[in-house]
Amino acid sequence: MKTVAEVKSKTDIVSVVSSYVPLKKAGRHYTACCPFHSEKTPSFTVSPELQIYKCFGCGESGDVFSFVQKYEGISFFEALKSLAGKVGVEIVTKSRGADGKKMELMDANEIAAKYYHYILTQTKMGEEALKYLLEVRQIDRETIDAFQIGFAPNTYDNLNNFLINKRKLHPNAVVDSGLAYRNDRGSVVDRFRGRVIFPLSNASGGVVALAGRILPSLAKEGVPKYINSPETAIYHKSEALFGFYQAREAIRREGEVIVVEGELDMISPWQRGVKNIVAIKGSSLTEGHASFLSRFTNSVILALDSDFAGNSAAIKGVVTSENKGLSVKVCELPGKYKDPDEASRGDIYEFQKALKSAKAFWDFLFDVMRVRFNPQTTTGATQMARAMVPFLAQIQEPIVASKYARRLSELVGSSEASVVEAIKKHKLGKEGGKEEPGTSLAKKTDDVGSSDRREKLVRQVFFSSLLTKPSELLGKYRSLFTERKQEIVLSLLEEYLSKNKDFDIKGFVSSLPPEIASGITDEILMYEGGDEMEKDLNFAYSQILIGDLKEERLRLINKLKSIDSESENAEFTALQVEIGELTNRIASLDKADYNRNSPQ
Repeated sequence: MKTVAEVKSKTDIVSVVSSYVPLKKAGRHYTACCPFHSEKTPSFTVSPELQIYKCFGCGESGDVFSFVQKYEGISFFEALKSLAGKVGVEIVTKSRGADGKKMELMDANEIAAKYYHYILTQTKMGEEALKYLLEVRQIDRETIDAFQIGFAPNTYDNLNNFLINKRKLHPNAVVDSGLAYRNDRGSVVDRFRGRVIFPLSNASGGVVALAGRILPSLAKEGVPKYINSPETAIYHKSEALFGFYQAREAIRREGEVIVVEGELDMISPWQRGVKNIVAIKGSSLTEGHASFLSRFTNSVILALDSDFAGNSAAIKGVVTSENKGLSVKVCELPGKYKDPDEASRGDIYEFQKALKSAKAFWDFLFDVMRVRFNPQTTTGATQMARAMVPFLAQIQEPIVASKYARRLSELVGSSEASVVEAIKKHKLGKEGGKEEPGTSLAKKTDDVGSSDRREKLVRQVFFSSLLTKPSELLGKYRSLFTERKQEIVLSLLEEYLSKNKDFDIKGFVSSLPPEIASGITDEILMYEGGDEMEKDLNFAYSQILIGDLKEERLRLINKLKSIDSESENAEFTALQVEIGELTNRIASLDKADYNRNSPQ
């Protein structure tokens, strides 16, 4: 597809990946801890030459499209559209397949968001809503524009007329996008009416859904304050994080994310300088939220306005997040404020102070339960133990589980062993009375083995010369490569050089058969190279020669030992001379290596 090639040619994978993951230069490549699995030592490598990435820990690999697809959990066409928008390439949707349908839904949502934003900021219909936002909610114009906040007029067909009659969208697309629904008579009706509109974006900024808050003057009994787009092919409530696109850079910079409940709770602090903040749809973190956030940070502060310490689903969400490697803390809002929106408008400095004083989640939960049940009494101790054991049973990290089992035992005046036993029984009860099979500590590890030193040096010469002096692979170094696969690559290299005046590693690799190219790219990504690549190449070649000479010398010495030295025959003398010459050649190469690598 010409469009795909055009977008790919205009896109730099290093620039794209670094907007999600902090990359560090390492020779010819860039490295980072893998965003697709948990690790402490970087094994994720990006090649600017080949425009590909690979993680040598989990095996994930691909090009810029597959990275965006995997990272954001979107389809190829969604990734294509996102990247195309960044490099100014227009995508025309013709397909009615699954990917084409998703792009159609996103188009509908993006058009609707822009339309509602225009109504709010540029028309008489939006005057009341704009005044409400500016004066009552104290949201300034810059923030309104940054989040593309809009207003849906209190009519049944305003958006439909625009999308269907003016923008020529198909009625089914408008309904499937969640922007409208069919009433009992089969007519298409606007879903959002008389509401302030908050567009929900994916990680690339594409609008996937809308949230609407009723305008206070239109509020009445039986009308919900908030409504959201229904689940669609591009929107899943359990994974949605409002404001993430606007907060992404700050989250990475701060190394921490603040999670609140609801759009205004996110927008008010963001406008006043707390930029690393997102909002969930509901009162609890989900596994989807945890998986997504763990790609950007390992630290979460919850600043929720509900009593989530009494909400089992919310606590389960925190446990799930911690089991995925996130460290979760809880911010207790200053006493006179009921939510982050009110706290940040009332005293942003007090709110920031509260964020800095956030407690580790389990410490917070223990404090809440201790006040609620008073474990100094027999009844309170029993109630607290019953309340806490199910939560502690969800902790997967043994050290954390042990720490808080000990703390519970101290608070309720019981032995640690009895608390551990209660936790174990709860787990067994949840699992139907069956213990999970144990994992042997003596688990046999894979014997990954390693090539001998000569094989490693030969590989270094192969890839160093391929990246710096490919023509010498066919001349000076060719005799080193005797494996069938190496011979095939050299033949293909000879053919490539005969057709191309200038050598381009990306072009050469793309010309190789897939089964050969994959091995070559893996090796190139593993080989960092750097400013002294030519020096390293010469050293590796020299070490191969030295090793071969030493091997030959050893063979001759063993042969010499089998000859009777008393006879002093011609063969014995010839072997002595040959061994001496080999020793001199080895010494000469060693000296050259020493001079080459010594500081000048």
